This record gives sequence, C-alpha cells and structure tokens, in this order.
Amino acid sequence: MNFEITSTGSAHNYTRSYYMNGRDYIISGSCDENVVRVCCAQTGRRVKDVYLEDSDSGNSLFVQSLRGDPFRLFHMSVLAASKRPSSKCEIIKDQQSASFLQYSSSIAHSL
Repeated sequence: MNFEITSTGSAHNYTRSYYMNGRDYIISGSCDENVVRVCCAQTGRRVKDVYLEDSDSGNSLFVQSLRGDPFRLFHMSVLAASKRPSSKCEIIKDQQSASFLQYSSSIAHSL
C-alpha cells in the first residue's frame, strides 16, 4: 500500500503513526514536519493534512507524539514543539468532523 508520504531525507527525522477510529484511519506525523496526515487505513488514500501552527506567533509546530482518541471518533491529541529553544511544548487537542471538512483545534494544555 502506498501512502504517498514523501521522505524528508533527514537522518534525524522520527515519524510516528497510529490508528484512529479503531483501525479505519492512520494518523502520521514527524518531528521534521508541521503536519499530521490522516490516511484511510484500507486504501492508503490521503484524507486530510492538518497543519500545526502556534496561534500566538504564527510559527510552525512540529510533532513530537500523537494519538487517536480510543473513545471518541475523529479526535486526536498531538504533542507539538517549536524549533525555537525558548518555546514551550504544547498539547493540541484536535476534533474533526466526520466528513473531515471542518477543522477546529484548541490548545488543551501548555507545558
């Protein structure tokens, strides 16, 4: 199966992927990119890219960890960090509509 995710070519990039909604979708993110990809687990088709950005500064945030919510469909949490040393890590709670057409996120907790 081809998920059409281009390699960054970085020796320091660490990618993590987890199932969401049981095993219907795969969410994937990496520490070198500011995006969480949502793919269909059956076909590999990319459903949505969720870009991470600090709402205060507009700087990109990079995925450190992520998990799909095992109890609520189309919910995930992402631990994200800025590449600026003075920045704090943030846990971002994401809720997506069943159609993936609307996206809303809020910072659930700032470390």
